[in-house]
Amino acid sequence: QDQKALLEGIDSRNAVRDTAIFLTLQVTGMRISELVMLDVDDVDWVETPTGNFYEVDLEKAGAPDLIVKITPDGTVVE
Repeated sequence: QDQKALLEGIDSRNAVRDTAIFLTLQVTGMRISELVMLDVDDVDWVETPTGNFYEVDLEKAGAPDLIVKITPDGTVVE
């Protein structure tokens, strides 16, 4: 409920960006410092017969890199 209210409360000229930031933090569990280190080259669009997703290469502080697959609706793909 709280997350839905936060998303519905995003009302600005940067709504798409703000929504993407919120969902990325929510589904990956990454820190804000890790999010700001993301580069365009760290995100790839992958198309497969079973579905499309974003593949995000996360540089986790003090841990090996992690690849997270996220569908356009914000679902993490295993």
